[in-house]
Amino acid sequence: MRSSPVFLAALVAQSVCGCYQGSSPNDQLAIGSETWICVTVGATTSPISKSFKYTRFSFKATVDEFAVLELENSFSDEYYPDDALMQKLWAPETPPSTSELWVHVESEGQFSYQKVFRKEAATWPTAVAVISVLEGKVTGISWDFGCFSCSSETCAPNTYRYSGEAVSGAGDECFVEDVDCKPGASHAPKDCDLKVYATWSGTDSKGSYLLSQQKRLSNFKQSVA
Repeated sequence: MRSSPVFLAALVAQSVCGCYQGSSPNDQLAIGSETWICVTVGATTSPISKSFKYTRFSFKATVDEFAVLELENSFSDEYYPDDALMQKLWAPETPPSTSELWVHVESEGQFSYQKVFRKEAATWPTAVAVISVLEGKVTGISWDFGCFSCSSETCAPNTYRYSGEAVSGAGDECFVEDVDCKPGASHAPKDCDLKVYATWSGTDSKGSYLLSQQKRLSNFKQSVA
């Protein structure tokens, strides 16, 4: 079995305008074509002005290949002021107890809803993006849901509009308490790094069906009842 590509990004943002190649989005994507997937992480830097600071990580991806986009060292410390990514997006006037990091995915000019990556001493380290394509044009990006590796105590909704309003009907996802991400705890810090799984759904420019969405995590849900 061929392994899925894993793309690793250090905490240095790359710039790809609009998260597409060339001067405009590509509406002729075919299976095997190269394109960009961008993971944007940001934080509200002032509770008064609601200003937002962000950094974007760009990954070159292949259409219809299931991939893992991993941000190395995106969780480096449970204590927010000592965390590398928190420091990168830090605002001195924001108390650590209210600091939070948000994440969304972009590709070919389309955006997903956003999710919390870290908030209130909890971390959502895993997200699954489904990139929808119609006849070679990316038409949207949605999120897969499901708590398949955690108990109900660490399972909660985590999909939001850009206004901060929760998306109605969105499913639950696993989170990890930050105290469990420190060295010697049940998870190592690297286990709490942000990982975005990317899959593809729809049809390419030749009318061929994209099949990598069959690997999204919700398709492997099992019941022990």
